[in-house]
Amino acid sequence: MTEVISHPYFMTERKIVNNQQFTQETAHKVNLHQNFIESTENYIALESVLDISYRALSIHYYFLYLHTDKGVLAFQSKINPAPFVAVFREIKASGYS
Repeated sequence: MTEVISHPYFMTERKIVNNQQFTQETAHKVNLHQNFIESTENYIALESVLDISYRALSIHYYFLYLHTDKGVLAFQSKINPAPFVAVFREIKASGYS
C-alpha cells in the first residue's frame, strides 16, 4: 500500500569510547498509510491510534506524539509535524477509506 504522507524524525545514540562521549543522529521516517502508520521500529494499525499531537521544544525541534491503545510513542523531529497531523486527522475522520 502506498504511503499518504511521511515525516522525518531522528534518533540520537550516545556512546562512550575511551572515556569520551560521542553522539550520533540517525535519520528515519514515520509513514502514514490509509490503514496504518509505520516507522523504523513500529507498525501500528490506525484503529489503535487514538490521537496524534506535537509540541515545539524550540524553533528548531519538535516532538511528535502518537497516542495509541498501548501507550504513547514519541518521535524527535527538526521539521514541524503539523501537515502530518492534519492528514492523519482527515483520514481518521473519513473512516480510514
